[in-house]
Amino acid sequence: MSNLDNHIKHTQNDIFVAYKKEGETPLECLGRLKDEGFLPYSDKFTYAGRLDPMAEGLMIYLRGEAIKSKDEFLGLSKEYEVEILLGVSTDTGDILGLVNQAVLGDVVFDLKNVQNICESFVGEMEVPYPWFSSKTFEGKPLYEWAREFADEDSSDDVGERGQEVFLRPMTKLSIQKIDFLDLSLMSVDDLQNNIVRRIAKVKGDFRQENILNEWNSKVFAKNKSKKIKEEIEYPIIKIRVRCGSGSYMRTLAELIGDKLKVPALAYSIKRLGVGEYRV
Repeated sequence: MSNLDNHIKHTQNDIFVAYKKEGETPLECLGRLKDEGFLPYSDKFTYAGRLDPMAEGLMIYLRGEAIKSKDEFLGLSKEYEVEILLGVSTDTGDILGLVNQAVLGDVVFDLKNVQNICESFVGEMEVPYPWFSSKTFEGKPLYEWAREFADEDSSDDVGERGQEVFLRPMTKLSIQKIDFLDLSLMSVDDLQNNIVRRIAKVKGDFRQENILNEWNSKVFAKNKSKKIKEEIEYPIIKIRVRCGSGSYMRTLAELIGDKLKVPALAYSIKRLGVGEYRV
């Protein structure tokens, strides 16, 4: 498959492979496909596997008899291309989150061991579901719990407050292969322009105003202050990951940051494949 940005491929009568754009929810992507005439309005669809608003890539939509096989599609392996921003962490694990930590000045990490550190995650490990995920606990998604715990006047992050109430359910991070592809540097100005532009793509209430205010106050303004005279650049690691179902790339990005001893988040996520289906 290629050039799926605005197109959909009918792989079988009731299975449709589409490309979700950055900024869309899976339901918004489905609505766009219907608006553009690629899917009939009258038919009911479900999707096999979510993608976060800031993630893009391959989505599988099912209708009719194919809906009965949804669990089989959910269990298929996935392949992602992920960029990891080093030096900043948020409560969501991606750029669409309130800033928890931010390194001011140069981000120091062990560049020589990046490949080894990435490869160390091959295998399976149990990790908590992200607070901002659709996993249901006691009748409501974790992201609703997280919003209840959020307190803009508190210095504690959502995780610290949430764990005082209950322990998050666990999931498996199952990594089959991981390759370090590239390292690039991005200036504070470019990072700011990029994040503002990308968050503007997101519709609905995802705390966008508060999130941008925090990026501005905790990252951009402080790095541009007179106290820091040299031009600051943030490192971005690019990796390709083949993984099992239910493996969160936001969690992987944070864990790689932990091993590098710096805050980190998933700067971009692109799903390249689901089972035999490819972008």
